Amino acid sequence: MTSPDSSAAPPGEAASVLTQLDELRRKIAGLDELHRLTRQINARLTTLDTRVEYLSSGLDVAEDTAVPTPEPAATDTTVVSGGPGTAVDIGALVSWVRDHVARLIEKKIPQNQGRVRWCRSWWLHAEAIARFDALHRSWSDAIYGDENALVVYYDHLDRQLAVLTSEDGPFAACRGGDHAYDSRVGALGHVDPGPDFYRDHARALEQARRAARPAASPPSTPPPATSEEAEQR
Repeated sequence: MTSPDSSAAPPGEAASVLTQLDELRRKIAGLDELHRLTRQINARLTTLDTRVEYLSSGLDVAEDTAVPTPEPAATDTTVVSGGPGTAVDIGALVSWVRDHVARLIEKKIPQNQGRVRWCRSWWLHAEAIARFDALHRSWSDAIYGDENALVVYYDHLDRQLAVLTSEDGPFAACRGGDHAYDSRVGALGHVDPGPDFYRDHARALEQARRAARPAASPPSTPPPATSEEAEQR
């Protein structure tokens, strides 16, 4: 008779090893799931950071372009005429742009990888507020004007939209109609002249006025009297 192999592991030990291997497999699977969840969380955090940055830039622009609330009129009969420096009724302007521009004007979507430069949050752009306010005033006058007044208004509208939606206009960074902030887009800037400029300008104007004045003519000498006039005297 042959003797059993003394090197073979007892059945109980083999089962213990298999149990440990199964436990290791479960732990490895758990680590893989943990890594997957970690990647998802990191991706969501990155998305949230991007949205926070976008909202922060929008708030900064909103603060820069906020229209101050006009002071109440001294009396009920006070009328503020339209013109530079007049406060904008932003609520009425938003409603007007929505109904008479955003929902009315149609633009063909470019087929050569181009895009329509428009911002659905146009009220975050100071230049757009100023131009639409001017158009709103023009439209208000046109609807009560003669039969050609609206034709003139739409000509103005086309010109203003061409500026707003141009490649270097205020909506240049707003892709797909979504508002975006671009540090390259900003006001042109301005420097006030010094007091010498105004003094020299006033002096030049005064010199021009003096040069334009007609020269005083000398007093006319009466013609010599004729012999008949002399005899009558």
